[in-house]
Amino acid sequence: DLTESIATDLLDRIVNAEMVTVKTEFYEAEKPVAKPVEQPLPVETPKPVVVQPVEQPRMVEAVKPVEAPKSVVEQPKAVEPPKPVAVEKPKLEIKPEPSIVESKPTSGAPIPEYEPSSPTTNPINYEMRVAIPTMPVGLDEKDAARIEENLLEINPRLKKGEAYFYARHCTIGKYYTIAQYKKNLDCAYETARTSMDHLVYEGYYRKEMLKNKFIYTPIPRR
Repeated sequence: DLTESIATDLLDRIVNAEMVTVKTEFYEAEKPVAKPVEQPLPVETPKPVVVQPVEQPRMVEAVKPVEAPKSVVEQPKAVEPPKPVAVEKPKLEIKPEPSIVESKPTSGAPIPEYEPSSPTTNPINYEMRVAIPTMPVGLDEKDAARIEENLLEINPRLKKGEAYFYARHCTIGKYYTIAQYKKNLDCAYETARTSMDHLVYEGYYRKEMLKNKFIYTPIPRR
């Protein structure tokens, strides 16, 4: 019982305190707010304005421009044009045309007729020159056939096509290719390459490299 009475009293006090705070929050705004009394602003006395005399602009005399001394310029004298010189015209001498002397015809001889000369009767000859003075002369077909037969007899290891090509392409100082062998023998490229390498192996050609292809030059034989 004692505890309940203390608790009830405490709750009443809390409710009363909350009510007081609510009343102060709601009813405080309705109270008239005292306006502050506006005091009159102090009136400033106007200061006396001192008017300074305005200086009048002085009249400035116009400065006369200094005249430059006149330079005496001599006027060019009139040049008389040159008198035309009389040029004598060259006299054209008109040569008389050669007269044709008529020869009396001899007995039994025909009378020659006069024929005027024309540009076609004397044609102009143009001389043509080449860098090589003479064309190198090789073997004819009969000599090449004899060499071919001789090669096959002295070297039985050579094929007929190899002897045929070498007999017609054995000039010292010249260079031959596999394409030439292929064209002359009308064979495959591999056959032409093998045949040329065989001629190199037998001592008939010397093989050299030029850029991306092989060239073959004859070797002097005793």
